[in-house]
Amino acid sequence: MGSFVDYLPNRTTKKQLDELRKKGWTERKIERWVEEREKINAREARIQEQFRSVVESEDADPDGWVDTIRQIINETDNDHVGVLLHWYGRSLDGEHIPITGRVQVSIRENAGPALYRMEEDKIYEVRA
Repeated sequence: MGSFVDYLPNRTTKKQLDELRKKGWTERKIERWVEEREKINAREARIQEQFRSVVESEDADPDGWVDTIRQIINETDNDHVGVLLHWYGRSLDGEHIPITGRVQVSIRENAGPALYRMEEDKIYEVRA
């Protein structure tokens, strides 16, 4: 069996393999480790591709938010709903939220993908 360096996946480096050898790992153990990393990388790529296809779908509806917003707009006199993503570091009433911008989104055209890609502390105005 030749050196396993010839079959390295993109994310594994010769330096990493040398470090494993210094720790006393056998070539077979290193080979299994690299194979496992390849499986993990392939799984991560599949997950990312699935996420990308869902996000870019016109029917995308993160956790039912588009339907909920549509229902609010249809059942009230409002023509838009504001949505804000913020990660609280303190209590709800004691934290200042610095609004970094506004994004207008059409409920009919691109609300799902826009809500999937929400940036923190921006108000998303979802309009009818």
